[in-house]
Amino acid sequence: MERLTHKRSNGIKEGYWSPNKKEELVMRLAEYENTGLSPADVEELRRQQDRWIPVEKGMPEEYQTIFAKLKGTIKWRDSMFEKKSNEVNVIVEDDKGKKEVAHAHTIDGKWSCDLLRWNKAYHITAWMPLPEPYEKKATQE
Repeated sequence: MERLTHKRSNGIKEGYWSPNKKEELVMRLAEYENTGLSPADVEELRRQQDRWIPVEKGMPEEYQTIFAKLKGTIKWRDSMFEKKSNEVNVIVEDDKGKKEVAHAHTIDGKWSCDLLRWNKAYHITAWMPLPEPYEKKATQE
C-alpha cells in the first residue's frame, strides 16, 4: 500500500500531513471505510497472517490418546497411536514448488494429511492453528 500521509514533527505542529489533493485522500479514506474494518480488525488480520510456523521451528503440540496406556502390553496393535495433535492448517508443497493449504494433524510426531497419502512428492512446510469459530456479535444482524 502506498502511504498518503506522513508524520509531521517540526517542533511547531505535530500530527500528519499529505502533499496529495483532498479528492484523492477522501477517495482512499472511503475505500478503507467501505471495508468495514476498524484499525483493530486490520491489526488482527496482520497478526493472523504472521501465524504460519515453519515445521523446522516446531510441530503442533500432541496429547496422549486413549491408546497410550496400552503401549507395551499384549493389547497394543500396530494401528494404535500414543499421541495425536489437534487439526491445524498446513501448507503442502510439491517438489515443483506448487503450494496448497490443507488440514492435517500429527500422530506420534508424524504428519497425517490426505494430500500426503495421495502424492509422495508433497511435504508440509508450515502450519498454523485453526481460527476460532465464527460467533455472531450482538451488534451484527
